[in-house]
Amino acid sequence: MMTFASSTSTIRLRITALLFASALCAPAIAQEVESHGSDLISAGLDDRSIGRHIEAEGGALIESREFKSTVELLEASGSIATLTLQHPRTEPIAPADLYEHASRGVLVVRHIFKCDHCPRWHTLSGGTAFVISAEGVCVTNRHMFEQKHDDHRTYVMVMTSDGAVFGVEQVLANDAPADIAIFKLSKGRFESREIDFSETRAIALSLAHSSRVGESVSLIAHPENSCYTLTTGVISRRAVTHRGINSDVDTEELVPAIEVTCEYGVGSSGGPVMDRRMNVVGMVCNTSTVYSGKGRDKEPQMVRRRCIPSERVLSLIAQGKPQDNRK
Repeated sequence: MMTFASSTSTIRLRITALLFASALCAPAIAQEVESHGSDLISAGLDDRSIGRHIEAEGGALIESREFKSTVELLEASGSIATLTLQHPRTEPIAPADLYEHASRGVLVVRHIFKCDHCPRWHTLSGGTAFVISAEGVCVTNRHMFEQKHDDHRTYVMVMTSDGAVFGVEQVLANDAPADIAIFKLSKGRFESREIDFSETRAIALSLAHSSRVGESVSLIAHPENSCYTLTTGVISRRAVTHRGINSDVDTEELVPAIEVTCEYGVGSSGGPVMDRRMNVVGMVCNTSTVYSGKGRDKEPQMVRRRCIPSERVLSLIAQGKPQDNRK
C-alpha cells in the first residue's frame, strides 16, 4: 500500500514547494475575494448557459486542432517530471471566503460530442476537477476517463470559474484502485480567442498531508450539473477498501479512504473536500446507501460518502509515473 510517509524523500526531489508568506491569512484572502471574485459566481449561476458555453467553446477548440478522445487520453498516459505544488495553508478562513476563493480552483468537467443530426456539440455527462499547479495540472477521478459511449466519439472539456474552456492535453498519471487521474490542460478559449491557462484567474489548491476524523470540511462540486454547489460536514471515518475504492478493481492492495458527511451526488465526482484552512483533504469518489427492511418494506436510512484521501494523491505525484495496480 502506498503511504505518504514512505514517499517523503521522493516528494522532496520531485516537487518544488511554493511557500506562501505569512501574510496569506484570513483577512488577506477576504480582501482578495472582494477585488477578484469570479464573474460567473458573483453574477448568479445559470447552469443551462454554462453547459451551452462549454459545448460551443469546447467544440470550437476541437475543430481548431487535434484532440485525443476520452478513452484515448487514458490509454496514452504520460508521466510527471516536475510539479510545483502550493504549500498547505495554516490559517483558517470563514466559510464564505473559502467558497469565493476556492471556487477559482474548481473546474467544471463535461464530456461532449458532435451531433450527427445538427451542427451543435452536446454534453453526455459531467463531473468535477480541481487545479493543483499553476502550470495547468489538475486532478479528478480516473473513471471520468473510463466512460465509454459507443455511439459517439467523446472529448473531455473543462471550464474555470471565470468561463475559460480548456481541453485535456494529457493524462500524466493514474491510479486505478484509488480512482485518481492527474492531467494537464491544453490551450483554451475565452471570449472566442485562444488563451493559456496562466491568463485565467484560476488558482491552484493546496493538498493537505494529513487529516483527522471529526475535522470540519467543505466541498465545492457540481451535483447533477448544479455548478459550484457548496456543502459542509465533517470527516466521519477512515477506512480501507479491499477491491479498490469503487470495489471493482482486482487488487490485493488495501486502499485508504475517508468518509464525510457533506452531501454530494452525480456530477460531484472529482470534487475537492477541503478543511477549514482551504487545504484539500480528499476527493469525492462515490456513495453507498444503507437500507433497512426487505422487498417493499426496504427503505433508505443513510448515505455513506466515500472519498480518496489527499495523501494518496501526493503519493501518486511522488512516484512521478503512471500508477495502475490492476492485476
